[in-house]
Amino acid sequence: MSEIIREEGKTIVKPGENIVAKMAQQFRKELLCVLEEGCKELVVDLRSVTRVDSIGIGILIATCNTLNESDGKLTVINVSKVYISTTKGHATGSAFQSKDDTKVMEC
Repeated sequence: MSEIIREEGKTIVKPGENIVAKMAQQFRKELLCVLEEGCKELVVDLRSVTRVDSIGIGILIATCNTLNESDGKLTVINVSKVYISTTKGHATGSAFQSKDDTKVMEC
């Protein structure tokens, strides 16, 4: 389960575990709830995450697409120590722009 912090104008989601297939549905539901509340600026803090698989990446990309449709913004922070695994043929480079030695990714 993620910690969700609402601040002025933005929501911060801190997943409490790796973003992999076994927890993907719960994480997706948490993000959907945040988006349904009208969030326009979402920050996902990966400080407690050590691994993101292709399912997790897909959830982040879908969230980014949803926010882009409503002129919102997704920022993923504390990415530098996260192992991102993808299936063959899939790349994440076009979906997120990295900043500050990959500690922050925005789409």
